Amino acid sequence: MDDLAKIPDIGQVTANSIVDFFTSDHWKKMRLKMSRHGVYPAEMPRAEKSEFQPLAGQAIVVTGTLSKYKRNEIESVIEKHGGKVSGSVSKKTDYVLAGTDAGSKSAKAQALGIPIIDEDEFVRRISSKP
Repeated sequence: MDDLAKIPDIGQVTANSIVDFFTSDHWKKMRLKMSRHGVYPAEMPRAEKSEFQPLAGQAIVVTGTLSKYKRNEIESVIEKHGGKVSGSVSKKTDYVLAGTDAGSKSAKAQALGIPIIDEDEFVRRISSKP
């Protein structure tokens, strides 16, 4: 539980809930049912890291519809280049990558003074080496 609580955006309450779920009778029964049908939980593949880490330590929120990337693709690209994808805008957000129909996340970023960039700027940031 302590290891879970150290993960960004997961506090003690969420860590407690995760541990409670995976030690519950409900999960044990569900896992048994799944195994009877040949379904077994698998570890998620980790994003491959690039040697070039222009987004290292940056929290990035993606919002709206992107033209160059699908949502899972852009999240992998961000992680590959050292960034962290966040689901909500906060004071800890470094910038928002906004596509069309960005909506409330973009508005919140503006209110907090957080930079908003488009896909072209994002590509420039991950492509330009120092």
